[in-house]
Amino acid sequence: MHKSSHVFAGLAGEAAATAGAKAHGAAVSRDRRVVLLATASCRAAERTAQQIRQAVQERLSQGVSIGISRPVQRMEQLPEAYEEAVQAVEHRGWVGYSQIIPYESIQTAEPNSSQLLEKELLMITEIRAGNDAAVHAILQEWSGQLAGLPVKQVKMIVTQLVLFVMRIVQSDASVGQTSMQEQDPLLELSRLRHGPEMIDYVSRYFVRVGRHVRESREKGIPRKFQRAKEWIREHLQEDGGLNRLAEYMNMSPKYLSARFKQVTGESFADYQTRVRFERARELLLDANRKVAEVAEVVGFTDTNYFSIAFKKHTGLTPTEFRKTFL
Repeated sequence: MHKSSHVFAGLAGEAAATAGAKAHGAAVSRDRRVVLLATASCRAAERTAQQIRQAVQERLSQGVSIGISRPVQRMEQLPEAYEEAVQAVEHRGWVGYSQIIPYESIQTAEPNSSQLLEKELLMITEIRAGNDAAVHAILQEWSGQLAGLPVKQVKMIVTQLVLFVMRIVQSDASVGQTSMQEQDPLLELSRLRHGPEMIDYVSRYFVRVGRHVRESREKGIPRKFQRAKEWIREHLQEDGGLNRLAEYMNMSPKYLSARFKQVTGESFADYQTRVRFERARELLLDANRKVAEVAEVVGFTDTNYFSIAFKKHTGLTPTEFRKTFL
């Protein structure tokens, strides 16, 4: 931020008053400001942070990342609180800019992929793909497993996952980030104290992000080619897919192939293959389905060939996939 300290102090004071607190603002460096809040409520501190961010964006036309320390009771604890706020805001490169980042959230789960289990990593893959059905299927089983863990462990796992999903939103150029940033997931999660409410909140957040990823990627694709993608998903069992789709679209196969790649960024064959294996992974998470049935649904008449192709695409055979994720 490059505006003068007194302008920022004025905004902070107004924001704090709106939230029922009193603020003292000061410049620390050219692009860093500190706000000391006198308040008896953590929620008032959170509301102040949200008000400050909104005021800076609206009046100064700038984004601002805000780190929140844990509350302190004595003046001599202020240097430690300042360091906590700095540590929190330094994670903006990881979770995305213009976020409100409580110190508690980054202390709970540092961004280290080795802490994530394979099922959670699979869920992140499906969220990145915008595959709603697969995310929902994984969430159902994952939620049941988390429900039996101690609260501290639940919070560590869900916070770790939220950090990674926020990273997806921040790094994916095809995803419109503003509406997702407004959710303040780390702030919301830091308020929760019971395992079931954490699981419920994070599950809803993941579904929302997955939908947002998918809708953002499809935005700008002409409705005609959205229908083409829907047709492919609904006709995975059929042979001669490109010719049949060309018939449906009233185009020549050659023209359709060229336009499909131009509009969607993927060739027909690449898109069909990706959707086939996304659907296969989703169906394999249902333990009641036989592998042969899954193969048939996604367009493979030979189960052995399906297993070979599935392993080539995912690194696991269907049986290994089930042993890993069920």
